[in-house]
Amino acid sequence: AGVPPLLSIQGRVDARAEDVARFLKESPMIDGVGAFTRFVALDGPGKLELGMKFSLAPSENGVKEPPRINGKYTLLRAHAIALGERGIDISNLTGNVAFTESAVKSAGVAGVAYGNPMTIGIGSTADSVTVDFNARADVKHLTGVLPFRMPQQVTGTSDFTGRVLAKGGATEVSIESTLLGVSSALPAPLVKRTDEARKFRVLFTNTGQASEKIRVTMAGNAATPATDDPATRIDARFQR
Repeated sequence: AGVPPLLSIQGRVDARAEDVARFLKESPMIDGVGAFTRFVALDGPGKLELGMKFSLAPSENGVKEPPRINGKYTLLRAHAIALGERGIDISNLTGNVAFTESAVKSAGVAGVAYGNPMTIGIGSTADSVTVDFNARADVKHLTGVLPFRMPQQVTGTSDFTGRVLAKGGATEVSIESTLLGVSSALPAPLVKRTDEARKFRVLFTNTGQASEKIRVTMAGNAATPATDDPATRIDARFQR
């Protein structure tokens, strides 16, 4: 038997980030490697390297072989808003994202958010896409992310880590911090010293949907960072 006919397309072009995101959104890859475009809006300059292969052989049993895609997009000081309307504004994005029809992986993606460096890692499994990030922010800037306005008695800057998980058409977002560097003059159990570590976590489920739920937890005041006093532990739930 001869080699099945194959149409191969290769190209490299200057491409705006918003155009690449739109391509992913409008292609079958939106439910796979393009899932991150559901919660990240991109714009700005970049370069796209794209290879596509299409089988021209007759389909067997009515099932045609899907196209093969291999690409890499390089961000050139692009801009992004993550998490939709609540928005984390990220500027000066650089690095690259490599993708096929079934996998995505970033390398060296970094930018600036809230006036501080931010690093971002994008990866995938067979049925999910994750975006992990490390950032630093003044708590006063988190009002657009949290389901409540930060009281003026809470001040300071701390490091935050987060993960966005897209799976099965749903998106889950978690943000964590020790809150080192943040102080609170609120009454107990919300009082906190600047040098006191209290694990803080915000979890969004069904993100961006009418059924979105948000859970905010904070470990209780304790004598050492490794302990958690149940009497002053915080566990609050919200629904938008």
